[in-house]
Amino acid sequence: MPVAYADPQHLREFAHKLKAFAQDIDHYTNTVNGGMRRLGESWRDEYYYRFEEVFAEAAVMLHELAEASRELAPHLEHDAEIIDKRRPIK
Repeated sequence: MPVAYADPQHLREFAHKLKAFAQDIDHYTNTVNGGMRRLGESWRDEYYYRFEEVFAEAAVMLHELAEASRELAPHLEHDAEIIDKRRPIK
């Protein structure tokens, strides 16, 4: 098993940032998607369709990034706990 050398507090802080990042991705992706749908009621031309296509592709990638962030965060928190337990008490 590989040995991890890390500050457990830094792991926890980064895990917290990853969770917030994932929430932000979800929020802003949903916000832009909603705006696109509303705008699509009155704006339909080649630029709209092209942006809609690019946005849809990017939204899939952003969703995958958000999921990966949500999956990694608990592992970092768990590693921080293990490091805390193995550190000598001063």
